[in-house]
Amino acid sequence: SWRLGGCAAMGWVMLSADDGVLIRERKSFFTQNPLQAETLAIKEVLLWAKSRDILHIWIQSDCLQAINSIADVGNPNQYIKQPVSEIISLSSFFHCCKFSYIHRNCNFRAHSLAASARDL
Repeated sequence: SWRLGGCAAMGWVMLSADDGVLIRERKSFFTQNPLQAETLAIKEVLLWAKSRDILHIWIQSDCLQAINSIADVGNPNQYIKQPVSEIISLSSFFHCCKFSYIHRNCNFRAHSLAASARDL
């Protein structure tokens, strides 16, 4: 979630295989634009999972441009070049690391956490 002026927030939810909520997190920070906010949020989740020795992770984001930028490493936007590079590097730690787009209507848990963190 991002607001004009640079206030951004991330919210993420870790789900079990049967769609049960295991962990919910939120955090606010400042960025230059929404795309940068999304890539930094993805990087934060990967750092969190790595620190807990989670070896299989599937990142779903409602920001198609962020997902496409990670998939097309050779051509990231100037604002996200560094975080995309770090995401690619971090992803090599995991046995399985998948990134995919999810429509915002299906990402309501994480989106509502991010909105509430931004408004703190």
